Amino acid sequence: MYLLNITNIDYVMMTILFGAIFASAYYFRRKNRSSHDFFLGASATQITFLSGAISIGIIEFISLSGYGAYAGLSGLMLFMIVYIVLDLFAGFRLKNSVLYQRLQIAEFSAQSVVMLVVYALLMLLVAGTGIAVMVSMLKSLLGWEFANSTLSLIAIAAICLILGGFAGLSYSKILSSVIVFLLLLIIAVISYKNIGFGNLVASLQSVATDNKLQASSFTSIAALANPMLQLWLMVIVSLTFIVINPFANLKQIVLKNSGTTFIAQIIKFIMIAIIIFTGVFALATPNKLPEIAGKKIITTQTRFDNGELGYVVRAVPGNGATLQRGVIPVKAAEDDDQTLSNSTQGNFDYISAALVVIKKALPYAFIPLFIIILFFFKTVSDSILFATFTIINGIYAPRFNKSGEDLENLWAARVFMFALFVIAICIGLVLFKFFSFYYMFCLIFILSTPIACALILNNKGSWLLDLIIYILIIALLLTANVSDIPVLIPLVKYPNLADMTAKITFFVSVVYFSLSLLNRFFTKSK
Repeated sequence: MYLLNITNIDYVMMTILFGAIFASAYYFRRKNRSSHDFFLGASATQITFLSGAISIGIIEFISLSGYGAYAGLSGLMLFMIVYIVLDLFAGFRLKNSVLYQRLQIAEFSAQSVVMLVVYALLMLLVAGTGIAVMVSMLKSLLGWEFANSTLSLIAIAAICLILGGFAGLSYSKILSSVIVFLLLLIIAVISYKNIGFGNLVASLQSVATDNKLQASSFTSIAALANPMLQLWLMVIVSLTFIVINPFANLKQIVLKNSGTTFIAQIIKFIMIAIIIFTGVFALATPNKLPEIAGKKIITTQTRFDNGELGYVVRAVPGNGATLQRGVIPVKAAEDDDQTLSNSTQGNFDYISAALVVIKKALPYAFIPLFIIILFFFKTVSDSILFATFTIINGIYAPRFNKSGEDLENLWAARVFMFALFVIAICIGLVLFKFFSFYYMFCLIFILSTPIACALILNNKGSWLLDLIIYILIIALLLTANVSDIPVLIPLVKYPNLADMTAKITFFVSVVYFSLSLLNRFFTKSK
């Protein structure tokens, strides 16, 4: 069976949504008089800035809601503190970013070419990951196959983006953000009511004790497992979100409106908090269990190998750990042992936690579809657009456009954009077939780290330094030995993906900062 059953009214609502997105792109196609308009929407500065600044994609939605389901209020408090500090700091540093300024004015620099190519590849990976996530979700939610579901959505996104560019999507993204914000706010209120006003902390403590954990495990930062590890990971995740949402920083350089920036940041912070809360509510929502002969009867939602969601029924002692964490789905053990007694042995499907909460609060199929499709559109469209922008303004326009005509850049952008969509689809299918979501996200976090370091340091660029760093990252990934991921040269053993991500990103950051300081020292001494 599948989590959602779509009806005619759901098809009607989705048609209206796609129609609004397409109409916006078609209307703004005539306003793209230059490549600058096409990439940055220069003729609609306030709206395009807001759309770039507050938009949140499917990567952020899955990561944040999943972390809320994993860590509860402890994770909410930790992430919000880290993210707000880093977002404000990065906003201050990126106002004068050399890399972004060169892209804006289409200035070529041989020293930045490696970083530009990697940045474009990273955004392609983000788009591919978004596609893989969408394929998996539509298959598990509705049973839709790739050919008749995600491919159609990608085609709509490609047509809209190629026609309207950034400006064409800005107004639809503002509308989408408002719709998603209101839906998530309503869902949060209903979910909080279902838990019981004022009972959130008590519910989280009950879940912790039922799983034989410390009572404050989900309500206190101090009670987090491996707090320093989680703190560093939140730093990396926050910086990654800044890196993979570059249009907020680019538009800030163009617009330089502190009032608009402040409003956009407040809206973004509220949206992020609500998304994390959806995961927290999944963890805290009571899941009353029937008892027979002193044993609790547990029905767990299970994602099978073919992507379909099913159910497994098992019995545990009345005083034993239930393997239940609110309404978060649990995957059955590989050996079909249904007598597990410790929740740490369970494989909780944190990725689906927010969708279960959404369905429980508002049981209409088009609502979770609205939310995930709008997040998907943002991720894929922004990623492909920025990858194209990097190729055209960073390399093609200054180096290969011999005529110097901007119209050539505009048409080249559309050709490259189409090619990048095809590549992103191929990447998405490979990721969907062979890699887990968690490994995809870890790759994005690791590959984003040097770019974040370069933006914070505001380096003018060194192709040799960038090349060394990414060769190092490839070597570390190839030699990593972690369960449930492809292993080629298993030299370095890590207990889990979180530990691997934390150690690799920390090591890469230290090496990058050290080499950057040495590079600046030798450059000044010449």
